[in-house]
Amino acid sequence: MTGRFRNNEPKKTRDTRTGRIYDARNKAGQAIALAEFPGLDPDDPLVWFQVLRRCRPGRFVDVATGCPIDQHGSLM
Repeated sequence: MTGRFRNNEPKKTRDTRTGRIYDARNKAGQAIALAEFPGLDPDDPLVWFQVLRRCRPGRFVDVATGCPIDQHGSLM
């Protein structure tokens, strides 16, 4: 893949509420959408960001850095 996303590796993410570690942020979004937000489509490629907007800031943590993830998907 070329362009701006060529080195976009899946980022392991921990849910501080459940303690579960997901292999990728989108997988976390899919699981949370199914469990907590029945109105969201887990097959939507942007479901991760929809879940982030509905959860409290800092609920998810980047495993590699230990930094919390804000409601826009950035590390705090």
